[in-house]
Amino acid sequence: MRRALLLLSMVFLYACNKTEDYNPYLKDDKKGVARPIYSYKNVSIYEKDMPLDLRIAEYRAEVMKYNELVNSIHSYYVRKDLMKDRGMSDFYGREGIVAEITDILKEDFDEKSTKKYYEKNKDKFNNLDPKNDPDWLNKVKYFQLVDHITVNYMRKLKELSDRGELIVNLLPPDVRKTGIDFSKYPQVGSKDGKYQLFGVTNYFCPDCRKANAELADLFKIYGKELNYVHIGHTFTVNDVGMDSIIAGNCVHKVDSSLYWKFQDEMFTNPAYSDIRIFDNVKLRKSLEKSIAKIGLDKKKFFECMLDKDIRYSASDSLKFFQKLNVSRAPVFFLNGRELNYLDLKSLKSAFELMRKKLESQEK
Repeated sequence: MRRALLLLSMVFLYACNKTEDYNPYLKDDKKGVARPIYSYKNVSIYEKDMPLDLRIAEYRAEVMKYNELVNSIHSYYVRKDLMKDRGMSDFYGREGIVAEITDILKEDFDEKSTKKYYEKNKDKFNNLDPKNDPDWLNKVKYFQLVDHITVNYMRKLKELSDRGELIVNLLPPDVRKTGIDFSKYPQVGSKDGKYQLFGVTNYFCPDCRKANAELADLFKIYGKELNYVHIGHTFTVNDVGMDSIIAGNCVHKVDSSLYWKFQDEMFTNPAYSDIRIFDNVKLRKSLEKSIAKIGLDKKKFFECMLDKDIRYSASDSLKFFQKLNVSRAPVFFLNGRELNYLDLKSLKSAFELMRKKLESQEK
């Protein structure tokens, strides 16, 4: 009798557990089984089989999602810290609610400072007539506030980052998932290094020159652990930027051992910082001097510059990064993850921030 009751109770418990576990929407779900992303003409397409354009589209969608969340985190704690600086309590007296940055900073100006701002920036207000527009001061104050917000937001964000008080451990998507072959670009340092840095830069942008100078500091710190891959990028097909990319490709083709001497020449020679965007003639004259300086065969170099395949290759690279939504230079990726250079304006700071994120994910 006792055994029968025990058996009945076990059956009852088993039946209850099965009832609790039952979910009609998950009954066909098999964990660990890859699901197709979509089907085309009755053929199932999995992530690994997606065409390049669609892998790029997937990457861009992931970047947008990542940026929206990270920007929200940054904004929340920048505003919270600015409130703390000013002795402001939680907004509306509600815990966890912080004021918008305009509400925090809008009282920083008086009429005198706004008039002073107007006099200093008159070129911004050509269509404004203080004598006939009774609201002119408020219009000026709006632009004054925008400038003030930008400066204070970036300053506070850098402070929080440098002090190690705000570290967002979310990783941006890995650009290598798109399938691009980064090994085809010039690289320096250890190919098996722990840190692989991709730089998408332009020889003619001031921020690119500044960031390039910081690379020396990174190599001093990380030595043989660091590998750097350089990708030349421009935004117009026929400008000096495009010609300089082709020039770099030709140096690499004619004598790859001289590429980094060419790179240093392009970034440090002041002659290149003064070349206008479509002054291809002046660029050629400067290139002639630089090629002679680094000891490259001039005839082979300029023959290469006329090679259609070299131009097509540079054009394909340009189109690829345009599809990735690279709309500024420089852009850097550490182990495939985009660095926050735009906000921090420091390659070293952005590198360190991403390095810490990557290492926290490995633990």
